[in-house]
Amino acid sequence: MRGRILRAIVGVTALAVVVLSVPLGLAVASVYRDQAVRRLVDDATQAATLVPAPLTASDPAELPTPEDGARLSVYGADGRRVSGPGPAAADPVTRMALGGHVGSSSTGAEVVAAVPVGSQEQVVGAVRSALSQATVDGRVHRAWLVLVGLGLAAIGLAAAVAVLQARRLSRPLDALGAAAARLGGGDFSVEVPPSGVAEIDTVAGSLNATAARLAVVLDRERAFSADASHQLRTPLTALRLRLEGALLAGDGMRLAVTAALDEIDRLQRTVEELLELARDTPGDRRPLDLAALCADQEGRWRAALGAHRPLRLELPASLPPVPVSASAMRQILDVLLDNAAVHGAGTVRVVAGELPGGVHVDVGDEGEVMLDPARVFARRTSGGGGRGIGLALARSLAEAEGGRLLLQRAGPGPVFRLVLARRDPP
Repeated sequence: MRGRILRAIVGVTALAVVVLSVPLGLAVASVYRDQAVRRLVDDATQAATLVPAPLTASDPAELPTPEDGARLSVYGADGRRVSGPGPAAADPVTRMALGGHVGSSSTGAEVVAAVPVGSQEQVVGAVRSALSQATVDGRVHRAWLVLVGLGLAAIGLAAAVAVLQARRLSRPLDALGAAAARLGGGDFSVEVPPSGVAEIDTVAGSLNATAARLAVVLDRERAFSADASHQLRTPLTALRLRLEGALLAGDGMRLAVTAALDEIDRLQRTVEELLELARDTPGDRRPLDLAALCADQEGRWRAALGAHRPLRLELPASLPPVPVSASAMRQILDVLLDNAAVHGAGTVRVVAGELPGGVHVDVGDEGEVMLDPARVFARRTSGGGGRGIGLALARSLAEAEGGRLLLQRAGPGPVFRLVLARRDPP
């Protein structure tokens, strides 16, 4: 790229120099020749004032010596040279002067000018002034050399500017290429700094935004994988405990197998829902009636809570549908009910209602534990921080569906609220 920029700028500059210099050089040559003719006319006019009349070869006039090296000659009315180094007989330019007109010519080996010499309103002779063509051409050639030098200087300056501009443009492009390579290699922390070139900065901004989005997506995918494994591990652990308990007890195999089958059904449902969530796209959501979904899950939730934990559902007769995934909502509500069953106490209430522009589902219990809003949705770490993985998964699923999962009341009697936006048809 640097070579192409350099060649382009230098080539355009050289073309411009040639296009401008050729007519300028011809104009300079014409100006120098015209200037030489004017000087010769001035020299001849000055010498004509010193020529005595009548002109005789025996009494030649003393002619001045021009500073530009011109040669002066005096001719009589008959066209014969009286004095000076000119030709013996008058040439066409001199005959023009003898006819009463100032003549000049810049063809041949000399540049010639001639003016008439008058006496009592009569032309009695002429003064011829000549300068070698080589002298005039030397002046023109020196001017052309100056033009060539200026043109080369302009091309050199353009080359320097081209090098700087090529570096200025290639550096950010090289940085873009390196950032794209790192991004392709899985490094999503890349960030291309601004270069000052608007077009390149636009591409760099898009690349930075893409890297940031990919980093977020990858983090969410990793978190989702961990959360999904947690959701699958829970029913597997319960199934293992039930079967091991039945082996140790030696009786009640029918009950143990029945309970194991229930856990297998739960595991199968969880796998199917996670696969459905993985295949879903947010733009293909169909309107979902949350009240009907909660009513459908009531029996399973009561079985999970057991006989000593009542379940109260407060569902309105009509609730506006929301465009969310049914699998995601079941997973979120299962996490909230499981959290109430494991960590809560007393009656569990599920309350659904309408909000301005959306709907909400509240899940609460009568537990005496005071939850920490800053840590309740944090994943459990080796240091003991966080409450677990389920609530973090539920919040991630809610945000993926365009909603929010909040701790409505920290306790006693904690309440979690799921808020979903309603998208009314136009």
